[in-house]
Amino acid sequence: MFVIKHPLFGLKRSEEFKNHCRIAAHKRTKRIGYYFSTLARKNQVPGMQGKKHTLKTIKKMSQCKKGSKNPFWRGGVSKERDRYYSSYKYRIWREKVFTRDNWTCQKCNTRNGNGVEVYLQAHHIKPFYKFKELVYIVSNGITLCKKCHSLTDTYGGKANSHFAEEARNVAD
Repeated sequence: MFVIKHPLFGLKRSEEFKNHCRIAAHKRTKRIGYYFSTLARKNQVPGMQGKKHTLKTIKKMSQCKKGSKNPFWRGGVSKERDRYYSSYKYRIWREKVFTRDNWTCQKCNTRNGNGVEVYLQAHHIKPFYKFKELVYIVSNGITLCKKCHSLTDTYGGKANSHFAEEARNVAD
């Protein structure tokens, strides 16, 4: 294991110096706005704490930051796939697939709970790159855990190799 030793690492510092650093850090964070005293935290209004936005509100918030209104707008250079995965329709499709499959991986039947943490993914049975008309059809989706999803033929970069292989077969 490669370890870089900093020259100040392990250096003994006086209590006076430590207090000076604490005060400086306190002023710095207070000035930036990240520090709230316990009194200020008690007097804060909880706002949306413990509440969820409605689907209508989520859609409105999504619409107000789309396209050139977004601070990260770079002139429309995102890929079609990126636009798809960040869309509202995709989130709803994904939620419907998970609900239909009872939040359980359909290959190995694992689900969250009892100390087990499973990351579920919605998988298109007929691939996205080939069947664009079936993208938001719930019957074209299946819930898989990350491990089972990685074993599918079209996971990640495998789809590109499948596509190239099919093109070669057609050309022959």
